[in-house]
Amino acid sequence: MEQDLKIVFDSLERRFEGRQMLGVRDLGLILGHKRGTIYNQISAGTFPIPIVKNGGHPRARLVDVARYLTSK
Repeated sequence: MEQDLKIVFDSLERRFEGRQMLGVRDLGLILGHKRGTIYNQISAGTFPIPIVKNGGHPRARLVDVARYLTSK
């Protein structure tokens, strides 16, 4: 399982040019959801990936996104 996490993390890191925090637009690209859906889930507390606020904008850590993807 740890090997899968590393593979997914490395792939995401390359795709997003080394960024460690991803915004809602990026999350939509990865998960295949519209931005509004993600914002609604964040507001309702049902978004499956931990979110932190950065300058008032919701962001997800790249490692948390990779963990979520490998848990599916």
